[in-house]
Amino acid sequence: MTETEYNGKLDELDRLLNDPTVPMQPHRIWDLLAEVADRQTRSAPIRNSLLPSGPVIGLSTMPSTRQPGSAAHQV
Repeated sequence: MTETEYNGKLDELDRLLNDPTVPMQPHRIWDLLAEVADRQTRSAPIRNSLLPSGPVIGLSTMPSTRQPGSAAHQV
């Protein structure tokens, strides 16, 4: 499906769902949703975050309860 066809299906879906003068056509709405969803599942996943995907400190880091300035016997 081309980008133009895809956008046309989205426009028709929007009209069917949001235009009060258009009679409800559930079968057509479901067909359009299936076609649009099929295209979405074939496309590459989109990363929505600019943040790193994992923590900076990994699981290999040993946690420590030592506080700065504490005596060695209190550790």
